[in-house]
Amino acid sequence: MFMSGSKKTFATFLCGLMFLFIFAGCDGNSEDNKQSLTGNAFVSAEKTEMLDLSSLNDTKEKVYKTRQVTLGNYEVTSSQKATIVYENKINMTLRTDYDGICFEGFVIDTYQYVKQGTVIGYYRETVNEDTKTNLNFDYELAKHKGDEKRIREIEEKFAEFDSAWKKKEILAPCDGIMISTEKIRQGSYLGSGSKICTFASLENCLLSVENSYGYYRYGQEVDIEANVDGSTFKTKGYVITASKKGISSNLRNNVSFIRVKDEDAKLFTGSGIMVNTKAVLIENVPLIEAGLVKSENGVSYVLIMKDGIVSKRRIIIGKQNSTYVWVADGLSEGEIICYD
Repeated sequence: MFMSGSKKTFATFLCGLMFLFIFAGCDGNSEDNKQSLTGNAFVSAEKTEMLDLSSLNDTKEKVYKTRQVTLGNYEVTSSQKATIVYENKINMTLRTDYDGICFEGFVIDTYQYVKQGTVIGYYRETVNEDTKTNLNFDYELAKHKGDEKRIREIEEKFAEFDSAWKKKEILAPCDGIMISTEKIRQGSYLGSGSKICTFASLENCLLSVENSYGYYRYGQEVDIEANVDGSTFKTKGYVITASKKGISSNLRNNVSFIRVKDEDAKLFTGSGIMVNTKAVLIENVPLIEAGLVKSENGVSYVLIMKDGIVSKRRIIIGKQNSTYVWVADGLSEGEIICYD
């Protein structure tokens, strides 16, 4: 059967109208269709201050991975050089009843651990040459006079001088180390009472860490590493003070002190000591992985899913490190963050 031109045009119009009606009923954003796509997130184009939402205007289905916001403790880590502090130090001096001392030198190295009574050096006691000359004159005079008593007294004195000149041992006053020596050459002559070195007991030793405020808490356990004979020695200590002022007026502010074991202290050489810490800065705050935070036009944001809809959410970062971000504002516990 054939139709006239006007009838054909009218039939074409009706077919097109029916096609549009059917297509509208299959809209991908209908509630029935959303329910059939359980587990998939749909993006929205809701307005967010300073954020460009054009990338979220696509109404096509997109699958995201998700993370739930949890509360945790934001921690800061630190790895800093430390200096050992000896609380029990002894200034060693040489004293004599004679005119002076001839220093013969040390036989141990600085920071070498020794037990109490160990020989650490030698010295000789000396008599002024004028004293010897005068005594020789008295001796000859006593012989001329036949004064046997005076002769014996002078001979005993000469024997004392000979004994004084013999090498004498310098002994370690306690278990510990010689942490410094005076600049005295072997064979130098010293006056009585001259200081020769500083010796330190290893009891109650401390490590001082400068510029450490905010990384340490009283009683906190810390990891300690020290270079000992080319290898790394590891041990632990605990913080006894983390105040800004410190415990000694001659040390700079912002110093923390760490107690170490007596048996460990003897392995420290006074240099090459590192203290590694992990301290809680703030407790029970929203924490998310650093990789979940995005930035746009200087604004930090995350993708939030709520009721199956994904949107951008501006956040305020409190602190962050290479692993975690503490979100000071913008997120609550239990919210769902999306990421590709």
